[in-house]
Amino acid sequence: MEDKDIQQEIFTYNSSGLIYSANWSIRADKPYRLAFGSFVGSGTNFLEVIQLNKERTNFVRVGGIEHTYPPTKLAWIPDRAGVHSDLFATTSDYLRLYGVDQNGGVKLRSVFTGNKGNEFTAPLTSFDWNEIHAEKIVTASIDATCTIWNVEVRKVM
Repeated sequence: MEDKDIQQEIFTYNSSGLIYSANWSIRADKPYRLAFGSFVGSGTNFLEVIQLNKERTNFVRVGGIEHTYPPTKLAWIPDRAGVHSDLFATTSDYLRLYGVDQNGGVKLRSVFTGNKGNEFTAPLTSFDWNEIHAEKIVTASIDATCTIWNVEVRKVM
């Protein structure tokens, strides 16, 4: 789908709840795809994946999953060519990694905790993918720490 194929300039999508975080997928084979997370103060939050449906000229939900807390950040793997698995991550109480299948179904792949045996884990406020080495993510926490994760081998670097 090329930009010139899009006739409409403004698109809307009405979520079932308040949207707290959002990110565009940059995969060339999945143009106009977004993921976003909700903000529900007391109760279960959710993540949704939406895609522009060219024929209907609007965004439609293609997948979703529950999320314990509001995600402080959500981002797709920086993989324009689509050589890696179709992934996105979120931060909140932990770093979570999700996979998306060909039909848009979302599945939790991993939960990364840095508590090393402690009961308490400080909430994560943000993260970023390494654009050169897409298997690496850095997280920031309210306890003033940053952690670099290798999500491929599921370990702290």
